[in-house]
Amino acid sequence: MQQVTLIQKIKVFCIVSLFCFYNSDLSAQRGKADSLRELLKQDKDDSGKVNHLNNLAWYLSFNNPDTSMLLSNEALILSKKINWQTGIGNSYHQIASFYDDKGDYILSLKFNEKALSIWEQLSGPSGNNLNGFARKISTINNMGIVYQDQGNYPQALACYFRALKMEEKLRDKNRMAITLGNIGTVYRIQHDHAKALDYYFKALRIQEELKDKAKITIQLGNIGTVYLSKKNYQMALNYLFQALKMDEELGNKEGISRHLGNIGVAYDEQKDYSKALNYYIKSLEMKKFLGAKSEIANTLGNIGSLFVSMKKYTEAEKYLLQALAIDTAINSLDGIMETHKNLSTLYEITGKPANALFHYKKATAAKDTLFNDKKNKEMITNEMNYEFDKRETITRAEQEKKDVITETETRKQKIIIWFSVFALFSTGIFAFFMLNRWKVSQQQTKTIEEQKILVEKKNKVVEEKNKDILDSINYAQRIQEAILIPEEEIKKHFSDAFIFFRPKDIVSGDFYWFGESEHNKIIAVADCTGHGVPGGFMSMLGFEMLQQILLLDEVKTTSKALISLDKKITETLNRNNRTYRDGMDMVLCAFSKNTNTLQFSCANRPLILIRDGVLKEFAPDKYTIGGAIDNVEKKFSNKEMEIQKGDMIYMFSDGYPDQFGGPKNKKFKYKQVIEMLLANHHLAVNQQKLILETTFNDWKGNNEQTDDILFIGIKM
Repeated sequence: MQQVTLIQKIKVFCIVSLFCFYNSDLSAQRGKADSLRELLKQDKDDSGKVNHLNNLAWYLSFNNPDTSMLLSNEALILSKKINWQTGIGNSYHQIASFYDDKGDYILSLKFNEKALSIWEQLSGPSGNNLNGFARKISTINNMGIVYQDQGNYPQALACYFRALKMEEKLRDKNRMAITLGNIGTVYRIQHDHAKALDYYFKALRIQEELKDKAKITIQLGNIGTVYLSKKNYQMALNYLFQALKMDEELGNKEGISRHLGNIGVAYDEQKDYSKALNYYIKSLEMKKFLGAKSEIANTLGNIGSLFVSMKKYTEAEKYLLQALAIDTAINSLDGIMETHKNLSTLYEITGKPANALFHYKKATAAKDTLFNDKKNKEMITNEMNYEFDKRETITRAEQEKKDVITETETRKQKIIIWFSVFALFSTGIFAFFMLNRWKVSQQQTKTIEEQKILVEKKNKVVEEKNKDILDSINYAQRIQEAILIPEEEIKKHFSDAFIFFRPKDIVSGDFYWFGESEHNKIIAVADCTGHGVPGGFMSMLGFEMLQQILLLDEVKTTSKALISLDKKITETLNRNNRTYRDGMDMVLCAFSKNTNTLQFSCANRPLILIRDGVLKEFAPDKYTIGGAIDNVEKKFSNKEMEIQKGDMIYMFSDGYPDQFGGPKNKKFKYKQVIEMLLANHHLAVNQQKLILETTFNDWKGNNEQTDDILFIGIKM
């Protein structure tokens, strides 16, 4: 079992929503939604119905995002049918928000750009149409938020500053304050505390001038969290207490709970455990009043963690067990897994190995359940590429085809009627012929209507299946993210390190692993066969087996670990007497805690060392982990070297050098990667990561990402 000296404390700095201030009164939200549903029953196919559909989609986006998406699509189709440009732009905006919430930043930006194109047309060449100009500002700001969520901070700032310039032209102080706050948040995320405070204070001054108390308290809280990050606890507490007082006056219970929790963090980090406990308890009581069970369980866990720091193990056990009970009641598998893990660590500290083992097994079982729930869904056998534009084009083509047929039939009916009238004045035989022709036309119209109904039914079935598949894959992504150690956690062990991880699809075939044994800090980079769902399954299989080999089986050398992993992967994939050639390439490193030595083994991927400006490449063994090779015994060599201060070590999958792009649309290639590392190795690791991301984005351009990307750099 992995040894951990203290339970990891969950200290969340509350991030304020930048554009929408969500009302916590759910009954009011439901009332507004019900009113909109009643209006929709009476609506005709006009602009009013489009507005009601988009408004209802917004209200449902907080609790029922999938239904919200369907309503926005319906609004978009109706807007195009009646050719209402404002409705089309609003629908694109709502769909973009849906994809941003889902974490699909590419599609979010795509629909934001569609909305921006509409507002560009409506605002006119000189921006004279203020309504279109204002909507254009909002969309640019939204694109900034998407880039921010994506971690593309230069692009986020470019959007925010562009919006700010337009807001200054309008002299719209309310929008200016919001955008200034957004800019401050980007700088805070990048730990540029001076600039973050500068822009937060600019936003605060405007909101004080406007006397908008609800937004003043948000900026006060933001400023407090910046000082908390700077560990200037006196200033942090000053602003947090101001925010708390104002939210108490406003009766904003969510804000009160958030500020109480952050004040508790400030005292906790100063080891003033008595005050920290007091504010954690107050925050807990407020969360109980709000009825947020997952938040209650999280706060109980924080208090239990605090009691461990205070060495009050009985109280720690009490609160952790309460947290576990709530997580179990609401069936929060993530919470159950984490709480069992913390209890296991607590019992290990207090010398109760049987209890520690019991909760460790429970944590493992919860994690297995998370994995198996997705594994058993039949519809994740093939990766789905959700192409909204393609489906929209098909729907439009079908509609145009129906319109042409209907128009043709209408014209035919008019001709028949005129000839029928003429025939009445000529001969009865001709009249009979025309009447018969009219009946045939009617039968054709009936057939067309039946085909139309059949097509609509089939489209609905396809949409429902696509939704189920996409929901399943998104859930698989959350499971994969849950098992990967956060970059911040790894930085606790390697302070100068970066991880550039970008899956090609929703789930990734690349993964990294970190753990500690008694003598070593161990890190691995793996590139599995394929990407998307198949690659994701391989990565989760490799992660679990690596966990068992390195932490439970106590393998002493990296080469033996790779041999053991190869054996387990091969046996697992070939149990039904069928031969699979799936596997993974890997670099496995063990950094000694006691000496300045690094032990490592490489399976089909190299390890790069740069020392004193000289690059050395350690060639890998030309075998993959798994992947059946007939009558060949795989042998992985064990390499060891002494590491020195300033050494730069790199491990990466083949996704980066294999990316197509550039002026001639060719692969980036391994040689360019090596040249880039050599040119920038002396920079700070966060700057190196930014250069890797920027270079990759520039090279890729508008091309599709070729493969999963994983790049880890560690400065000794």
